[in-house]
Amino acid sequence: MKKLPLLILFIIIVLSACSHPQKSITRSNDIIRIDSSVALTDKYSTLPNSKEKRNSYYLEGTVLKVEKRARRLNCPPNNNDIFVVDTFVVFLDKKADDKQIERINIKDIIFIGQKIDDYPMNEYQNINLFEKSNDPFLPNSISTVKVDSIYVPCPEEIPCPCGNLNVDYDLELEINCPKCQLDWWFLELNYINSIFSDYQFLEADFKYRNVKHFEAAAGFRFNQTQIGLLYNPWFEVNNYYDNTKENKPLLALYGKHKFAPFLCMNPYVYGLLGTAIDKTTFDYIGNKAYQPNNSTNCISNFGFPLSYGFGIGIDAPIPSCLFNFTFDIGYRSLAVGQRLLAPPLDEQLSIRRLDVWNFRIGISLGNK
Repeated sequence: MKKLPLLILFIIIVLSACSHPQKSITRSNDIIRIDSSVALTDKYSTLPNSKEKRNSYYLEGTVLKVEKRARRLNCPPNNNDIFVVDTFVVFLDKKADDKQIERINIKDIIFIGQKIDDYPMNEYQNINLFEKSNDPFLPNSISTVKVDSIYVPCPEEIPCPCGNLNVDYDLELEINCPKCQLDWWFLELNYINSIFSDYQFLEADFKYRNVKHFEAAAGFRFNQTQIGLLYNPWFEVNNYYDNTKENKPLLALYGKHKFAPFLCMNPYVYGLLGTAIDKTTFDYIGNKAYQPNNSTNCISNFGFPLSYGFGIGIDAPIPSCLFNFTFDIGYRSLAVGQRLLAPPLDEQLSIRRLDVWNFRIGISLGNK
């Protein structure tokens, strides 16, 4: 286990060395003026892939380039194709992150480079000239961006990156599962990781706890069904009324049913029904008249501190059939006794119910 953190650190270093961090975009304060007929619509009223509003007449941010995208009018290609060119301004809004780049059709833009008097026309008819938000309409503050020409091919024109690939093979896959015969008895030993919300007396609040413990189950097997007893000797719970902890062992009737195997593994379901067998819970049972308890729900309503649970999992036999590995997840509703000591008054006994999620891993004996 001590080598695991070193292995994780090594993997992180390797991945960091192999990765190439993306270079951040240098921002500027350019302006794109949108034609009023378009600005009245919702086309540019929000950031791309976002609901955040912006001024759709006057876009402020960074103009990255002008992009001319040539494409065939119809696909698949043929000898009499007509080509069209769509021109866009590649833009990054000042409120957007580096991944929210958008392409704005030049038909929607008022180009300031074409409006300034006596400003010379360039080879792109000044569609790559943009003003700064601090100095609108001032010739000296106008910036020039590059113009890229891109051909957008039809899907049929994109070559297969794998080249010519010929595969000639004869694959036979055979899985040999252990052929284990079941005996009339079973014995299970499980390691459990439990997660549940428990009361913290000093903080006067409920917080999640993670408790690791063990349990054993034994009994009789009837074909694919097991019936027996389950015993959990240790499960520590906080006392609701003071800053102490109490152990709440569990004794329960236990049942499991296995289904047909799949890839050498047997899916199963299990259930249990029992009670905590600690002194406080026993004192509650001995002093309780078993009247309905309206402060709790479901099975506990008739008063008896009944605990129950269920789950699903898989088991897989080892080749020698000595035992099966098991893994499952499940839920338990545990009813545990709580004691309030308040001298000179008589002690008060009550039941508290815990919702516990369990992750179990273990072995199951009982193969011939």
